[in-house]
Amino acid sequence: MGVYVPGRSLIHRAPTGPKLCMVLAIIAVTAVFGRSMFVAVGGITLVACLYAAAGIPFRIAFRQLLAPIPIIVFIGAITWWKDSLTVALCTAATLLTAIGVAILLSLTTTIEQMMDALEHGLTPLTRVGFPTEKILIAMSLTMRLIPLTALTVAEILEARRARGLGFSPSAFGVPLIVRSLLRAKAFGEALISRGVGD
Repeated sequence: MGVYVPGRSLIHRAPTGPKLCMVLAIIAVTAVFGRSMFVAVGGITLVACLYAAAGIPFRIAFRQLLAPIPIIVFIGAITWWKDSLTVALCTAATLLTAIGVAILLSLTTTIEQMMDALEHGLTPLTRVGFPTEKILIAMSLTMRLIPLTALTVAEILEARRARGLGFSPSAFGVPLIVRSLLRAKAFGEALISRGVGD
């Protein structure tokens, strides 16, 4: 998930609820009709136009979309092996569209705005016993932990580069897991101290 980029575009100023509905609609349409090359290419074109309309700098958009590319390529390769090149390209385009539009939502909407919209949408379910408060807390923590984890990854890689060390799965994974667990423990203790989950 991307970090919020301030702006005055129409997409930035649009209400969060309609923006979220737009994202879900684009993902649903590309998922249902994604085997059509026309829809696949149209989805990517639409997302590119939305990024341009939102005024997201190319550098930021490229950096945000670069991370999921290896996974998309891997899934596309498996699809090509099991089916055909056309289906693989459509699948990859569909995934890129879905991820791209979801990242755009986070780039143009603050966490507070998203949480307010979710709270407004889930409030009616409270009457039937739905644990709205706990769900919102869990989602809020998840949204906040994603950029913190990304920062941890960057810090670990930068520290290894500063020491002139190459990439090692164990040397990278162990400190990442340890620091993530310590952060999760700190979050848990903070929640318990506030009486959440009692």
